[in-house]
Amino acid sequence: LTLDQVLTKTDRNFYRVRLSGFFDNQHQFLLDNKTENGEIGYHVITPLVLSGKQAVLINRGFIPMPNLDRTHLPSIE
Repeated sequence: LTLDQVLTKTDRNFYRVRLSGFFDNQHQFLLDNKTENGEIGYHVITPLVLSGKQAVLINRGFIPMPNLDRTHLPSIE
């Protein structure tokens, strides 16, 4: 589906959407207090900038918290 098609739906969860743009890594952030397979960590959230400067937040996956220490955030490339 296109983004416009998904936005017309009342339930917008779990659709496959085809988008093109570029990731704005300067505005990427970590969503804390997440668990996956028994590990504590973060979801990596990055804006995908579409044509016309519209952006969509993309969950790029889970990364474990190193040493269970929030004072040193993991570097993401």
